[in-house]
Amino acid sequence: MARFNAAIEFVRKKKLSVPVVQVPDNVKDFLGIDKVHPNGIFKIEPGNGLCLYDRCYIFEDINYVNKDDNVKTSTLSELVSLFKRVDNQLKITLASEQTNMDKFMEQVFRPIHGEEYPDLNEGIGVWINQKINEGTRDIECIRYLTVTCYTYSFEDAEAFFATLEDVLNQIFMALGSRLYRMNGEERLAVLQRILRLNQGGIAPKNIRTDSDGWKNQILPAYIHAEEDGILINNKYACVLFAQDYDSQVNEENLLYSLTKAPFPVYTTVDIERVKRRMVKDKLLNAHANNERAIGFEQEAAKSNRQIYAGPSYQKSENKKELEDMLKQVERNDEDGAFVGLLVMVYADSVDELTHRVNAISKIAESSFTLVPYYHQQLRALTTLLPMGGRQVDNMRFLFTSSVVAFQPFHAKDLRDPEGYVLGRNGTTNRLLIGNPKTLPAPHSIVISHTGGGKSYFVNSQISQELLFSDDKLICIDPNNERKIFITEHGGQYFEFTPRCGIHLNAFEVPRWIWEGDAIDKDQFIAKKCEYASRFTTSCMKNIVVTQVYLNYVEDAVRLMYDTYFSGKKYESQPTWQMAWDNLKVRREASTDDIEKRHLFDIIKCLESFVIGVYDTFAHPSNLDINNRLVGFGLLNIPQEAREPYLLTMMHFVAMRIENNQGDMIAEHLIVEEAQSLCKNDFIAAEFMYAIETYRKLGAMVTMIVQNLTYVLRNPQLCDMFSNCPYKVFFDLGGVDAEKLTEIVDLSLNEFKILNKPKKGCGLLMWNGEVYHLDNFMDKSNVLYEQFNTDFHEKAKLLKGESS
Repeated sequence: MARFNAAIEFVRKKKLSVPVVQVPDNVKDFLGIDKVHPNGIFKIEPGNGLCLYDRCYIFEDINYVNKDDNVKTSTLSELVSLFKRVDNQLKITLASEQTNMDKFMEQVFRPIHGEEYPDLNEGIGVWINQKINEGTRDIECIRYLTVTCYTYSFEDAEAFFATLEDVLNQIFMALGSRLYRMNGEERLAVLQRILRLNQGGIAPKNIRTDSDGWKNQILPAYIHAEEDGILINNKYACVLFAQDYDSQVNEENLLYSLTKAPFPVYTTVDIERVKRRMVKDKLLNAHANNERAIGFEQEAAKSNRQIYAGPSYQKSENKKELEDMLKQVERNDEDGAFVGLLVMVYADSVDELTHRVNAISKIAESSFTLVPYYHQQLRALTTLLPMGGRQVDNMRFLFTSSVVAFQPFHAKDLRDPEGYVLGRNGTTNRLLIGNPKTLPAPHSIVISHTGGGKSYFVNSQISQELLFSDDKLICIDPNNERKIFITEHGGQYFEFTPRCGIHLNAFEVPRWIWEGDAIDKDQFIAKKCEYASRFTTSCMKNIVVTQVYLNYVEDAVRLMYDTYFSGKKYESQPTWQMAWDNLKVRREASTDDIEKRHLFDIIKCLESFVIGVYDTFAHPSNLDINNRLVGFGLLNIPQEAREPYLLTMMHFVAMRIENNQGDMIAEHLIVEEAQSLCKNDFIAAEFMYAIETYRKLGAMVTMIVQNLTYVLRNPQLCDMFSNCPYKVFFDLGGVDAEKLTEIVDLSLNEFKILNKPKKGCGLLMWNGEVYHLDNFMDKSNVLYEQFNTDFHEKAKLLKGESS
């Protein structure tokens, strides 16, 4: 049975809050805040009794629009739990604010080595500007959640919000978002930006609950309300409200469409929960009234001696609708809510404001109609602010399941202020800025067919590391593709060929080991013995290598270092030649035929790498690998010799990274054609060691692979793939794209991006999140030719020049 006062209770749910000053006389009086507390809790209503308090949070966007329906349904379900959990007023505010482009560029483009790399300085700067201009440029969206409660004291409000916050954090964690509670100064700074229409001011400080001096810090000097607008200092603003909602509202775009405007827009959804009991009482009350009206119709027909043919059409429709709604409440355990939508735009002139109001109305017209709040602009502005309180109540009632149409999510952006620009987010049109060093493991893998854009992507990251950091970089380049890029920018590129005259001494002793204690020396020798064993194994083809063979090699290496460390000349470095000579001496002195045969096998297999055509690592170093940017080109090394070369390259990298620890300099290893490293078990083991241990030493590894099939077929690469929280996929083609969906949870929209991508566009997976990546560089950029490794495109350009 319905309560007779159900309608009154129902309407009271959207009641207005008590203003601090009933009739404002000045700017300070209009703002509806009674007291502010340093911890961020605001007292909204005046008085000492039951009053409204609030607290405000910033929350993070999530990847919603590109996900499949089941993920979206789960997200909306979590939002329903949020709306049901907050009994009093709740506000969601989307602030699309204008950023200072000069400051923003200082954050993303901060070259500390610009003079050393002028081409990179110019090209990367132009590329970043290109990506900014392709997007929303200087408009950034910040999301606020404001929750309220009615209590008798600040202490009670503090306890209430502490309990509620645990629930909110759980809900937002389940959504994949994060919630940040703002303190008093941060909240006042937000209000200052909105109320001064982003004109800035002194940062609010020295908050005291017994004073309202903070109002002078955040309020504008002048506010004048017009019929359909507000003049704030020297700018013009208009607050609008939504009405006439479309019957089929698209929850993906209802709020997001407003944030796409190329000018600042503030949007607030004001929500007041109506509990299920109250909703049911209201419906029963309405149903009883409708039944009573039907009864009156029947009595009137009887009094007029007319045949009663049943209720009128309108009352029949009302009856059916009310019964359906009652069933919905019963079956789905539905709550309800009053919802109001407010939007504010501002401009420097009346004409510009008119243009922007028309533009935002046009954007919204597919979902609802926007109308200026005539004669109530100041009250509407107060209600729009991310703080508790309601001064206008143009709200409509919805079931909770329908309130989710106002969901605030669209797509996440990656914005690390200490990171590098990875490209543009193809979904939000904002820059993707990430810092691999903040990830659980800083390693990355880039997969794409030839011409997909992987070289551009990796070169753009290398360029920013050279410009913006002191990091060192080593590139292992099986096909010599990065030779031009490395040499153009002052790096050292070692193009290995048989008898090339380049020598890198794999047994060289660093100065700090020479001057170190016995423990340092023993550990160093152990690592060199391990390397020598692996190198020897890779050279001994068609021979079953047992530990007996390796013991001979390790003995020869230890003898070499014992002799060296017992001497007095640091410069007389040990070499493979010396270790090889020790093996020969032992064979000549041996009287055991088996031992002589084993030593003979070792000596002959190592011969071409010590005194033969592959003697690169057998003699004292004649080059310096301490340049910041070093490349090792292996294109001209025959296949049968590549394994020892790759093994030694990986060993050099490990030693360089270890030596860098004293200087606290990070090392970045870039490995082209990473699948070639994993064809040999020993090299794969060295590579896996790099992946697993370099992170502890401040180093990063980037693996570049042409084909996903290579990854899936190779157990080592599969492990590396799984351990990389930073993955990039460009053009994979249909088959590879389908295989990726078997091991990575991609939605249909994300799969489409990979299946038919544009050049330089693909997917970025960053710590479990998926982003639509656009890394394309315009051909007019000074770096385009240096970055380009597409043979066919280069051939076309060459023919065009020659013709």
